[in-house]
Amino acid sequence: MDEDARPPKRTDVGYKRPPVETRFKKGERPPPHKRKQASKENDPRLVFWRVLQEPRRATINGKVRWATTAELVVRRAFIEAEKGSPALQRLLNQLLLAKEKSSEDEIPEVIYF
Repeated sequence: MDEDARPPKRTDVGYKRPPVETRFKKGERPPPHKRKQASKENDPRLVFWRVLQEPRRATINGKVRWATTAELVVRRAFIEAEKGSPALQRLLNQLLLAKEKSSEDEIPEVIYF
């Protein structure tokens, strides 16, 4: 059998043994392994904030208009408080008192919509 007719010499290629031509050159290092960073898009606070800022079509006082979800939630809370919901009355009182106590230069700890 002729030596030229022989198949090329087999190199060990397989699990954790890439082909020689694609291996790192001498002096090259593989990139450091980093943990995948949590996507900021899936942060629950940001998702909640985006939902509150979504515009929605609503009928207010017989007129159709666009309002943010946050505005509609606050309107609904005031309506329910007027009807006699003690939990919402307490919540709205706390929000209003927090606003009165904080100075205008300070950012209050309570989130206002």
